[in-house]
Amino acid sequence: MKRKRRALGRKNKRMGMLLCVPAMVIVAFALYTLLYALVMSFNTNMGVVQGHFEFAGFDNYIETLKSKEMRSVIGNTLLYAAATILVELGIGLLVSAALRKNVKGSGIAKVCIILPMMMASIASGTIWRWMFTDRYGVINYFLNFLHIDGPMWLSEKMAAKFAVLTVSVWTAAPFVILVLLASISSVSDDIIEAAKIDGANQFQAYWYIIFPHLRSAIAVILLIRIPDALKMYDIVYILTGGGPSNSTQVISYYVYNQGFKQMKFAEASAASFLLFLVIAAFTILLNQITKRRKGGA
Repeated sequence: MKRKRRALGRKNKRMGMLLCVPAMVIVAFALYTLLYALVMSFNTNMGVVQGHFEFAGFDNYIETLKSKEMRSVIGNTLLYAAATILVELGIGLLVSAALRKNVKGSGIAKVCIILPMMMASIASGTIWRWMFTDRYGVINYFLNFLHIDGPMWLSEKMAAKFAVLTVSVWTAAPFVILVLLASISSVSDDIIEAAKIDGANQFQAYWYIIFPHLRSAIAVILLIRIPDALKMYDIVYILTGGGPSNSTQVISYYVYNQGFKQMKFAEASAASFLLFLVIAAFTILLNQITKRRKGGA
């Protein structure tokens, strides 16, 4: 019997190691690309093009950070990340609280909420680009129907920023809603009813009972959405191409523009590695804050 258990244990161990092989391949490839980008960031651009290494020190990082365009790009990236996440959390809290009651039609509403998640970002961006078109777009059509002059959404700076923000929220808000809804649904109705019997109104029950229960879910959302928002690329690429006048350009699109349009591979690698460091710093900081709160609890 012991021999059979040992043999079964060895077989399970081999199977487990075999199942880990695809993940190990992906991790190895990710590490290779990361290290290759790091090496390129310390190389001269001519060295990258010619396929040999010419140590450039921190020149690429200094030139990237000194660039006026890069400073504007960093501001745009942080603005989009902060704005989209705040709007998504606000919408998520309101919609999840409404769907928790399971009123008539909530099932259809949940299906409609999930639909943007089922579409590729490129497809979503293309659809919204047609909708934002100033001459024959459906958005300006309805604005004109209401006797409102719609702006040139993708040609004016503030309008283009609003368009990018709108599409970013539309594509990511369903994820936030589903996570918050899953967490809010685990709160027992008996607790809410007991609070109402004690004199709490609907807002007080939500703020003092439900909202504290959502902290772990919000922490998970931030851990996923902050890196995702900071490396946003496809929506900007499809909607505005970074324009007008680089007003909607973000770091990921800046890296693409520097590397594949201007052929400045070394500076593009430096910018991409700076983005990696920023995302890593945010992730580590959020992890530490989450651990301290759990330890304090």
